[in-house]
Amino acid sequence: MNRDLHDIDKLFRTALESHEETPTAGVKEALDTALDKKEAEKNKRRLIIWKRMSLLFLLLLTGFLLRESGILKNFPARTGAITADKKINPAEEEKNSVPGNPGENITSNSRGTSGETTNTKLEKPATRQVNLVETSTPQGATVPDISGINNQQALKKKIFSKKTAVQENKQAIILPINTQPVTTAHQEIPGKKINSVQKNNFYKPGEKINTLQVPEIYSISKITGLLATKLLQAPLPAVSDSLSKFSKAQTSNDKKVKLFKPSWLITAFASYERVGYKLDSDEPSAINSIKYREAHEPSFSGGLLLTRQITRRWSLQSGLVYTNAAIGMKPQKTYAFRDPTGDVAYKYITSSGYAFFKPGFGPQPAVGDSLTTAEAKHRIEHISVPLVIKHTFWDKKISISPGAGVEANFITKANLEVDIEDPFNREIVVVRKLNGTKPFYLSFVADADLRYNINKKIAITVRPVYKHAISPITKNNVVETYPHSFSVGAGVTIKF
Repeated sequence: MNRDLHDIDKLFRTALESHEETPTAGVKEALDTALDKKEAEKNKRRLIIWKRMSLLFLLLLTGFLLRESGILKNFPARTGAITADKKINPAEEEKNSVPGNPGENITSNSRGTSGETTNTKLEKPATRQVNLVETSTPQGATVPDISGINNQQALKKKIFSKKTAVQENKQAIILPINTQPVTTAHQEIPGKKINSVQKNNFYKPGEKINTLQVPEIYSISKITGLLATKLLQAPLPAVSDSLSKFSKAQTSNDKKVKLFKPSWLITAFASYERVGYKLDSDEPSAINSIKYREAHEPSFSGGLLLTRQITRRWSLQSGLVYTNAAIGMKPQKTYAFRDPTGDVAYKYITSSGYAFFKPGFGPQPAVGDSLTTAEAKHRIEHISVPLVIKHTFWDKKISISPGAGVEANFITKANLEVDIEDPFNREIVVVRKLNGTKPFYLSFVADADLRYNINKKIAITVRPVYKHAISPITKNNVVETYPHSFSVGAGVTIKF
């Protein structure tokens, strides 16, 4: 009975094979062409999207650089910028402040409340010519009555008001004083006049009275030698004092408004990295298989970064960064395929590409043969060129500069080390270059520079960085791989 059943099964299979159609070679080629065309269209759409994004980023970067460099002076955001005050030459100020003929105007620079520099004109006060009277007193004459003291007090108030007006307008006005040879006389004040003089603090017993001629600026019709002496003792506004006060005020303003000077920063650093990836494939089983047998190991990176401080807050950073990423692999079963040269070899698939290898022991493999490998290690090395825009926050000795940008990555090395063993042999196969690995890919980068300034030139820097690929690193592989990483590094920054 069992034999009859087997015969029936054989007959059934024979009948089924006669109705099956064997696909021709043209059908297979057509399917491959259609799949390749579909993949090409997909890659083309992705390329167009990234080109548009890159162009938009380039336009934004160009506009930012033009704005911050000051080329677009009519840009609305620049209207509120702080402008440096024009320095006033003291010699020119003194020249402008010297009065000439009556009726001329004195031009000076005065600073308004809005911070802008305006020109004002002050009219020179007219001076009255006074005929000088020689006040020498003959020997034996009495000192005249000092009832003109009230007039003296009024004059002092007038002089004080002139001085106050000059100080408020911050002008240095020279009052013309035509001095003549001084004629002095010494005479004792009679006793009956001493009391009235002492009450007004103009004379002390035992002192001699010096009578001087009166400058032309004081319009006095009749003045005594004693009154002239007190008037000359009154302080007058001096040009040097006014210029000194103005110079000190200008210096303090210059210290408050410090003009920014662009600078360069160079940073040398080393980082510890944790690397991962995002896998994309039409075969979910391939994604699960790779994730199961691969485990990322600790990696490291290091490099030099050059930062251009364009403004006090904004900067542009670039440089060279070297990264070494390692991936450990569990044992897996591989199958023999024909390689691009037509030879038959075992195909080892990784997340970054695939490799063909043949062990040095055992028979020549045939298509479809399998081989179980031991542990393996996959290593990728690449050099990156970042372009990052940064915004700086200052706080005395500590500064924080977060930034974002893009990074161009050039893969310089992608190798594989596979351990193969059987009951009698063991061998380590090294593959120097993987197939299906792109030499270039782009990634998005976000980082922050935390600096502690030791002095004006040197700072200690800590750099947390996150990177994520925006284009895959594989081509014609079972999966598309988008690597990402997070790193923390430390280094030294030098300003020059």
